[in-house]
Amino acid sequence: MLGVLINRFVDESENISDVKVRERYGRVAGVVGICVNVILFAAKLAIGIISGAISIVADALNNLSDAGTSIVTLWGFRIAAKPADDEHPFGHGRAEYLTGLLVAIVIMIVGFELFKDSVEKILHPEAVTFSSTTLIVLVLSILAKCFLAAFYRAIGTRIDSAAISAASLDSLTDCVATSAVIISLLVYNFAGINIDGYAGIVVSLFILYSGWDAANSTIQPLLGEAPDPHLMKEIRVMALDTRPIIGVHDLIVHNYGPGRTFCSLHAELPMDMGLAEAHAIIDDLERRIEEKLHIEVTVHLDPIDIETPETNKLRVIVGNIIQAINPELSMHDFRLTPKSDGGDEHQNLIFDVIVPQKCSLSDDEIRETLQHHVKGIDERYNVVVHFDHQYC
Repeated sequence: MLGVLINRFVDESENISDVKVRERYGRVAGVVGICVNVILFAAKLAIGIISGAISIVADALNNLSDAGTSIVTLWGFRIAAKPADDEHPFGHGRAEYLTGLLVAIVIMIVGFELFKDSVEKILHPEAVTFSSTTLIVLVLSILAKCFLAAFYRAIGTRIDSAAISAASLDSLTDCVATSAVIISLLVYNFAGINIDGYAGIVVSLFILYSGWDAANSTIQPLLGEAPDPHLMKEIRVMALDTRPIIGVHDLIVHNYGPGRTFCSLHAELPMDMGLAEAHAIIDDLERRIEEKLHIEVTVHLDPIDIETPETNKLRVIVGNIIQAINPELSMHDFRLTPKSDGGDEHQNLIFDVIVPQKCSLSDDEIRETLQHHVKGIDERYNVVVHFDHQYC
């Protein structure tokens, strides 16, 4: 089913990094979701009114809200596909996250209202009418929602969409909610116990949970969550596999929505290399990363002295000191200022220290400890350290 729809309505379906292709995927997911949920809403509302079961009416309204969220999803993908402009130079890709957040808020509002109605039904229960038609419609509803969940999951996984993945989870919770409705009807029919209101509460709680989970998955990228560790590793490996790059640091990834990722990093090369040669190596690295990972990259060149014995010796010593202070600290861009002609002037050991977010030591504490140990090597050495706080 998915393959047929994709082949029919999504041109260049394999090029998922293209925002226009993502919009086509979102359009297919939205239209299918609207059609399925509107049909389910109409069928459930009819049997809910006839039977007098609040749990069925609640389930029907949940399907109506799902249809509404599919409309919002369509709108979000359409906005996200708009090109960059003067006011939004990085594009409109985050509209997809805002869409998912709006969908989650609507889901939670519906869940809260249904919870209140179900409590009222428990306090003032009413007779429920059971029929085989009701049962058949609800079973078919579960099958339809299972199909929709699998359909959403396939598309959400293929294009890495938080909004569509949230819709898949919502459909799965709908299956559980409708199952609770069926159980309440069977209990009433065969045991004469009216648990319709309690089933309605179960349905509403599933709706609330679904909304909260969907909200969390869309809020995180809006707040600036850490980038994918696999992506970070792949960028580092590509850089370090490029000769003669010695090291990589200050790797930062910015996410402006699916398909709009920007990256910057510092690459260390021998300082005796010619500028034109170093520039060509960096340009080639940027091009290869962009082609393979579909992200825009800016690489900054850091010249490193690897020929001077004293500098190399001190680099190892200071690195060991830093590891002794905290194994999670790391160093880069180490250099030693030249001695003056007099030979008795102080020399600066200049370097950067990368501090992870969870480090318990302050920058001042690390600096003072480093200065103390370095002075123990030679009083003429002075530590000049810059702290980089890890972004990934």
